[in-house]
Amino acid sequence: MTFKNSIIALLFSLIFVTALSINVSHAQGIIFSEDNYGEDAELIERLSHKDAEYAMTTREGSVDFMISNGHLVLQFSDTFLADLEKELESEAGEEEGDSHFATVIKSMVTSGLRTMFDRAIAIPFTQISEVYMENDRLVIKNLEGEEMFDDMEINDTDVMEDFRARDTRRFVAEAERYLP
Repeated sequence: MTFKNSIIALLFSLIFVTALSINVSHAQGIIFSEDNYGEDAELIERLSHKDAEYAMTTREGSVDFMISNGHLVLQFSDTFLADLEKELESEAGEEEGDSHFATVIKSMVTSGLRTMFDRAIAIPFTQISEVYMENDRLVIKNLEGEEMFDDMEINDTDVMEDFRARDTRRFVAEAERYLP
């Protein structure tokens, strides 16, 4: 993964930016809003697969979808974060000709990216109306019947199409236990 591809993944992580950098009330209507994820969605510490009731990772290896305590939990995978960390370390290194100011700015940016990526979003199943598989694609709909995460791409891969069919079927079965 190149640094450029990691930045593409930033679009996904914008979910987390607002709550980390400004008051959540200012975020409403921008990125992390009730309209997108429901009023009870929240940013949480990352979960390990062993702490979830069910967990699956995209074939590409960047994104985890989990079920935990009645919530759909979405986060970057450990592999993605490790690769990103390597990229950030190489990019943050002082290059010949860099001023002290440039080095400090690079350090601040990479530190902010580490913090931003190291979170998960938890959406209670009370905010979700349907979870099903259609043509080997995971489909999750909110209470208004709108598809959630349908535009999510990481490294030019549609996340909702990138889970193994077996994993998706099991995820759907586990999620149905929580649907209203």
